[in-house]
Amino acid sequence: MPSLEPIIAFFGGPAGAGKTTLARRWADLNPPAVHIERDSIGNLIRSGKADFQSGTPLVEQQVRAVSNACSELAKSFFRSGFNVAVDHVFAPGDFKNDWRPHLEGCRCAIVIVRPDLVTTLSRGSTRGKDVREDIVRQQHEATGKWGAEFMVDTTGLSVPESYNKVTQVLAKTARTISSTRGSFE
Repeated sequence: MPSLEPIIAFFGGPAGAGKTTLARRWADLNPPAVHIERDSIGNLIRSGKADFQSGTPLVEQQVRAVSNACSELAKSFFRSGFNVAVDHVFAPGDFKNDWRPHLEGCRCAIVIVRPDLVTTLSRGSTRGKDVREDIVRQQHEATGKWGAEFMVDTTGLSVPESYNKVTQVLAKTARTISSTRGSFE
């Protein structure tokens, strides 16, 4: 069902969790909407791109730059009346430090798509992206630090079943970001 007031819906979770599939579905069903896949924005770096799995200072610099670009893009679409789906790993500290500062005045919601680790690793192995298993394990652990109200365990669920759970969490976590509240902490 389309939203009357635009919202930026953040779909977090480890690589292979299914967040892109669910973010695309949400955007398709909530017009007018756009889907911002953080990895796609990162791929705009054509020269000098760091391997994000290396953990070097250049990676941190590029991660922040891409996160800033994504949040500004999301804010621009939101302010133009679009619903926005953004998918990325979204560990709690990363969201607080790299995303939230750009979103004051925006209505946002967060869902963390987090099937069990075995399911996540299995799904990840069938994708075209080559994310090392140790990185997926780190992402799974990091995204587990969100509160239970943000989590959806999609283990054993179909896409429609997962989507229904995701929309329930998004409805419960929606809030307007301000300097004093709406921080998702």
